[in-house]
Amino acid sequence: MINFRVLDDSQLIIDTLNNERIYKAITDDFSPKKLEQIEFSPRVFFLGAYYDNDYCGLFVFDIHNVILYEVHTCLLPKVWGVSVEFTLAVREWIFTNTDCQRIITNVPESNKLALRLAKNSGFTQYGFNPSSIQKDNVLLGQYLLGVSKCQPSHL
Repeated sequence: MINFRVLDDSQLIIDTLNNERIYKAITDDFSPKKLEQIEFSPRVFFLGAYYDNDYCGLFVFDIHNVILYEVHTCLLPKVWGVSVEFTLAVREWIFTNTDCQRIITNVPESNKLALRLAKNSGFTQYGFNPSSIQKDNVLLGQYLLGVSKCQPSHL
């Protein structure tokens, strides 16, 4: 069974984010070679993802305001084949356990796997931000996606 716990173990968070395959996906050309420390803030929290008691990675939530959260998915490669199950479960957890009404994410245009994951998790594209991130010396745009707790009906 998938479950979540708010993390305060900075070493576990650093080790997860520094995973070679995760770090490459979540950073840009101006990021440090690896993370050395994590700064905890009331506006950011780390939610550990577990299958039963097996640690499977984490989600970073950046609180933009009381009802709007931005998510960064940092699941370990061992669960990439079932990532959608985790992203659907964390979405339900956030909407049930916080005041969040909308979750957003930004996906660089080069990250087709993350874009597919977001869309398969119910996120819809609401915009595109051109030339907004630099990876491998190339300026890339980012897809802007979001999902609301109560999607409005479109009649």
